[in-house]
Amino acid sequence: MASREVPPTALQLLEGEPEMLKTDCQGLDELLGGGIGLGITEVYGEASTGKTQLMMQLLVQAVLPEKCGGLGGSSCYVSTEGGWFPTARLIDIIQARKASTSELKVNLEDCMNKIFLRSIVSADAKAEGELLYILTREISKLLETKNLRLIIIDSICGIYRTLFETSDKMQLVSRSQSLFQLAATLKQLSSKYKCKVVVTNQVSDSFSNILDTSDVFRSLYGRRSRSRVVIPTLGWSWATCLTTRIMLTREMILGRVVRMAHLLQSPHRPSGECHFIITTGGFKNGDSVGSPECNVDKISSEKEDVHRCRRQEVFGTSSSKIEEPSTSEHRKIPCEKLQEAMRR
Repeated sequence: MASREVPPTALQLLEGEPEMLKTDCQGLDELLGGGIGLGITEVYGEASTGKTQLMMQLLVQAVLPEKCGGLGGSSCYVSTEGGWFPTARLIDIIQARKASTSELKVNLEDCMNKIFLRSIVSADAKAEGELLYILTREISKLLETKNLRLIIIDSICGIYRTLFETSDKMQLVSRSQSLFQLAATLKQLSSKYKCKVVVTNQVSDSFSNILDTSDVFRSLYGRRSRSRVVIPTLGWSWATCLTTRIMLTREMILGRVVRMAHLLQSPHRPSGECHFIITTGGFKNGDSVGSPECNVDKISSEKEDVHRCRRQEVFGTSSSKIEEPSTSEHRKIPCEKLQEAMRR
């Protein structure tokens, strides 16, 4: 009779737990308990809230040397939104990290060579099979040969949104089965190769009156964003497959842009939120709401961010952060007024 393998103990699992992927945003790292862990992490929000900006930063973090706060491996970005990839934005983030770690060598070419790109252009039934093929064949090979530490899918709803736009029950069952299969594949890759998996998701308007105080209910039934009540797409079926869920919001409050990351679902961390800003150097920590006063960034959108980067290249300016107004023009907003406005 063949001897059965002894299952690992809790201590062995703890000791074998891989290092978390830091986001290089102190507030978000603290919110997540150190960074991105194993399993499936979803980042969702409306357009221009910073989803792709965060994905670019995570791609860089995964390939940076461990001495620079990275994982020292490679990363893979799978686009389902038409194949466009902001290469220039990626270079900006790498150059900013290079400038901030002058005592350590961060080579632009080496970092770029460790970031693999894949796109799915079609939006029909073939796209679903193509994504599974990329995961089980191409990415599996990268995991075995290129020390792949991060898989990003931007966005997860790019395929299923157009493929199953129906209220037919049989179609909805088919979509759920397809999502379960995809989630199982992603979790298997994450567990087997100790690889981080991050996906982005979009939102749709919620017409439900249910606004439960529970973060799980709010993430599914509706949460306010830009004076609208929105919910992440793909519904309950996909929500049950996630390990961690983060919502990004961007609001205009008292004439200022306020960006926040909300942790809604986590296996080991309580729900919470933190401020962040977007600079030419990427997704960075913002001022805390708990401080006596907080300054909020005046960035209108990610497109303006990219345009300013290009203008800096043309005119030769060398600022690692988007230009801020002078002290006299940059009005500080007391947190009491900010919190009151946000509650409205």
